[in-house]
Amino acid sequence: MKNDDIISITGICTHNLKNIDVFIKKNEINLIIGPSGSGKSSLVYDTIAKIGKKELMILLSSDVAENDYLVNNYKNIPITIPIKQINNNNNIRSTIGTYFGFNYSISLIFASLLNKKPSFFSLNKRDNFCQKCHGLGYLKEIDINKILNRKLSVKDNPIKCWNKNKDFYSNILISYCKDENIDISKPFYLLTDEEQNKILYGESKEKYSIKYKKVNRIAQRSTKYYGVLTKIPMLLNSSISKDFYTDFVCDECMGKKYSPIYDLYKICGISIGEFMTMKFSNLISFIDNINCYAKNTKLNLILKTVEFFVKKAVEFRLGHLCFHRAIPTLSGGEVQRLKMIQLFNTQLSNLLVILDEPLSGLSGIEKNIIFKNICELKNKHTIIIVDHSNLFINVAKKIYVLGPKGGKYGGYLLDKNEYLENENKVINFCSIENDVTNKELIDVNIHSKIYHYNGVMIKFLKGQMNL
Repeated sequence: MKNDDIISITGICTHNLKNIDVFIKKNEINLIIGPSGSGKSSLVYDTIAKIGKKELMILLSSDVAENDYLVNNYKNIPITIPIKQINNNNNIRSTIGTYFGFNYSISLIFASLLNKKPSFFSLNKRDNFCQKCHGLGYLKEIDINKILNRKLSVKDNPIKCWNKNKDFYSNILISYCKDENIDISKPFYLLTDEEQNKILYGESKEKYSIKYKKVNRIAQRSTKYYGVLTKIPMLLNSSISKDFYTDFVCDECMGKKYSPIYDLYKICGISIGEFMTMKFSNLISFIDNINCYAKNTKLNLILKTVEFFVKKAVEFRLGHLCFHRAIPTLSGGEVQRLKMIQLFNTQLSNLLVILDEPLSGLSGIEKNIIFKNICELKNKHTIIIVDHSNLFINVAKKIYVLGPKGGKYGGYLLDKNEYLENENKVINFCSIENDVTNKELIDVNIHSKIYHYNGVMIKFLKGQMNL
């Protein structure tokens, strides 16, 4: 094999790595395995990825941070794209559309076909976005599932956000419930719907004079009772913590973020706000419909790029997402798969792509789909994978095993064959589909109207290991 076909990094001592050498084969799948803490991340992310970043930044910037990796030598390092299965994005305005650069492209599609300027659809302009949610597409509202402990009785104060100055809230709640003939000894969930609504949304006819404990003194406050969901405070300078709020779709723009006037500007019966909130699985047919309207080459190219991303997202089992979906609400695995889609969409070639357990948390069908696509990536790029899947073990051209343990006992290169032989132990579990005669089953039903989750019904074997 030619030297140009090998990425070499020698004398690696980053963190717990023990002066190891690695030789990565280009345009192939290279696998890094080993127990937790053995140095896998130190090798691929803290060493290989940072070397690639440093080499690129030297060309682009005069201000390059000092290295925190330790190596003796390296050669043939390509532009490196590290993709972890993690999501640290907390920007509430960051969406799939903004994060991956599609908002402007989609605005250009609508502007071109409706003979408008691209800025006409920009959400950066105040007049363009919904004034009720300020262009966020959602409103923060008190979440009844977060504020209530339904198992507690009224006398024990089931309203969790009333824990501060609990003495005051407990006393006024008891006084109000006695006037409304609500049994204060009952758990909240055993009260009637009318009684629960009185506690949550009610207002007393008269004021109550409540004495309550404060730091080093007894205070007194006269006020009507107001249910927690009325949002009317009963104590001065009191507010409900943001921990008890949840994001709900804005009832003005219905999550579209745009001012209602934009519902009048449509292509094939769809406004730009509807386009951005439509599930990818439903968006494909719409994109097919507007393809026939794109007459110029530039618009065709933009549509083709958007169409590829949407279709690949559906293939990657991400059809439930949309362009307005906020990045902070995505799982690390979803973000990783979206970034992988961009790899297929990019015109860059010969990249060094690093993937962190790309099959983790996926079903059998999903694993096969992602696996197949990763194998296709190697035709254009070099792949390094941190994973334990047998699928990758069988196709990897190079496998490095780190160990034998974690921390200071890790960082050594181990014999691949010996390690895999020790790991290849079969554990037989009792399937719930097997004969369960005379075995007790536990039914678990999970659902939530608040979160629009229809729920699942799961059966577990009592006293058995369920996998």
